[in-house]
Amino acid sequence: MVRPMGETALWLGAYPPSGPEGPAGQGEGIWRLRLDPRTGGLTGALAAALPAPSFLARGPGGMLYAASETAPGTVTALEVVGEGLVPVATVAAGGDSPCHLLVTEQALYVATYGSGTVSVLPLDADGRFTAQVLASGGPVQVHGHQGSGPRADRQEAPHAHSTMLSPDGRYVLAADLGTDEVRRLRRRPDGLLDD
Repeated sequence: MVRPMGETALWLGAYPPSGPEGPAGQGEGIWRLRLDPRTGGLTGALAAALPAPSFLARGPGGMLYAASETAPGTVTALEVVGEGLVPVATVAAGGDSPCHLLVTEQALYVATYGSGTVSVLPLDADGRFTAQVLASGGPVQVHGHQGSGPRADRQEAPHAHSTMLSPDGRYVLAADLGTDEVRRLRRRPDGLLDD
């Protein structure tokens, strides 16, 4: 399909109107949108019906990953085919309310806000979950944490909020809203992590 010059395609994850735990079937899922830079207008359609896909990330082999911010949380791998999405696999996120995904060539790292964990889902060269992930139905590693912060209403326990690679790529850094810390996990050559 030929797009008008300058038009940009976007993927957008959407909650149900009443929030991530709200009743399903009200437009939540992944939407494919087109942005017209001349007018600022958006047009689009629902491409995949998923529960509360709060974070999306592109990966190797044309894959798109979606974190469903539910309890328990899930991660779905979808193949981008032309204008659409084809679900490949949905697995457990390793905790409640996954809110951030970090993609590398070896693995998908999942930050779960509700459980305060960082999970590791190894990937094949084509961006699909490895046989080990599919056989277990979820991550091969889940790194938990202990602690709290000064605000009892929001920091009663760990709440992993995001992950990123250190500049040298040797560590995964996890920002934790619940403990006011940045955790550092050593990254092995195969993508697995050590505390």
